[in-house]
Amino acid sequence: MESTDPNTTTEPAANWAQRALWVAVLVGIALRVREYLAVRSLWLDEVFLALGILDQPWQDLLQPLPHNQIAAIGFVVVTKAIATVLGPAEWALRLLPCLAGLASVVLCACVATKVLPRWGAALATLLFSLSDRGIYYATEFKPYSVDVLASLVALYWGLSRPPCSRTRHLAHALLLGTVLLFSFPAALVIAASGIYRLIRATDRKQELRYLGVIALACAPAALVAYLCGGRHATTNQFLYDYWAFAFPRIPPVSLEDLRWYVWTTRSLIEHAFDAWSYLLVAALAGYGMFRMRHGGLLALALGVTFAAAAARLYPFHGRTVLFLSPVVCYATCAGLTHLGRQRWRGLLLVAGAILLTVPPAVVAYGFLWRSRERAPAREMFALLSRVSRSQPQQLAVTTWAAGFMYDYYGRLFSLPRRQRVEMPEWNGDRVSYRQSLLRALKDKQATWVVYYGVVDWRHGPIEAVYEETEALLEALEADGSPTVLFAGPGTLLIEWQPREENSRCSQRQ
Repeated sequence: MESTDPNTTTEPAANWAQRALWVAVLVGIALRVREYLAVRSLWLDEVFLALGILDQPWQDLLQPLPHNQIAAIGFVVVTKAIATVLGPAEWALRLLPCLAGLASVVLCACVATKVLPRWGAALATLLFSLSDRGIYYATEFKPYSVDVLASLVALYWGLSRPPCSRTRHLAHALLLGTVLLFSFPAALVIAASGIYRLIRATDRKQELRYLGVIALACAPAALVAYLCGGRHATTNQFLYDYWAFAFPRIPPVSLEDLRWYVWTTRSLIEHAFDAWSYLLVAALAGYGMFRMRHGGLLALALGVTFAAAAARLYPFHGRTVLFLSPVVCYATCAGLTHLGRQRWRGLLLVAGAILLTVPPAVVAYGFLWRSRERAPAREMFALLSRVSRSQPQQLAVTTWAAGFMYDYYGRLFSLPRRQRVEMPEWNGDRVSYRQSLLRALKDKQATWVVYYGVVDWRHGPIEAVYEETEALLEALEADGSPTVLFAGPGTLLIEWQPREENSRCSQRQ
């Protein structure tokens, strides 16, 4: 592999490259803070995790989380502590992922300067900063952004020099042990980094002693992480079946098996940054990994993760491998910086930078503007709270999925206790569905019915308010538009007034 010295740039150009690097960092921080401050509503999977943590007493946090949720024990305990101090609001639950996302942008730049030339490091950091998945998951109440930070810590450790004092040995061991408590896939990148350190060590005996100390110190943390969550992840049949598509077919024996590799490669790149051509990015990343300094570390991180997926220990797809997004950014920019002859590299780098950054910049811009409209569930339940104060005797009846949304937002808005009724699923036939609803709601007057994904709406919670069972049935068979109190993306709040002699329903915005 060809060595790439980050300091070969002339002094003025190096200063500009350094400024560009930190501008890219500021862009990433600003985008993530902007999305965090939008405080979009939790979606169902986040609500599952929130209820699993908030409803569990402290002593039960060491047990597997309910609702088929998986999170490292460090993530669970810190989230519980934050919610205890600051309350269970969305912004409080997402504080840890957001802080991890902000730290990831800074650490991404630090690692980039170790493996890429200065301008390449600035471009890789910018791609990472503009990633719409990176922005989204940095403000989602799930551990994926913590996984990215843990991966970057492990990569930085893999590139560091062996410490010369026992104090630093201990500091490294404590850092990596803490990382293991907060992230399951961190173990994969730590293993890849340890192998890489051993391969490139000039004094193998000294490096083996150092790695032995690290392994002994990290073993208790790894054991705790496994017993308090990792074991549940490997024995949960629902999760195993759900992620079955994310395990590679080895050896591939059909065209469908080969298609899996193409599809998974695209998903890996897509979760790093959007691109004009994923085939071109894959070619650039492969070439860059071969030519760049420390490309072996990036290849090992990918290889160890793929080996874990082949052993059916960890799914290799989409958000589960978001922690590899910095690897894709580094390898792609390395390939770009090595393209062409020396005299054309500057021009190729500028052209390539434009081609690479325009798609994620456009997506990130649209992504952030849409975030203004991402609080429909909270708006719905806030309105339900106002209705409940004026009509406190009403009974809340929910579908199965909407019940979890109601349980979470009910504690935020002091909603009355709900009665769960098994509601029929939409079967496409209005007549039979109406009859099923009538049986489900028989003898229940003055009810609220809260739906999650019913009839013609597929995205987000669908909350509908009906004042009585008869009005509910009228709503399902009525002609024309219902009364809309609030409309957001994928969400409608509908209130039907009892029909009078010549009136249908009143419409309010």
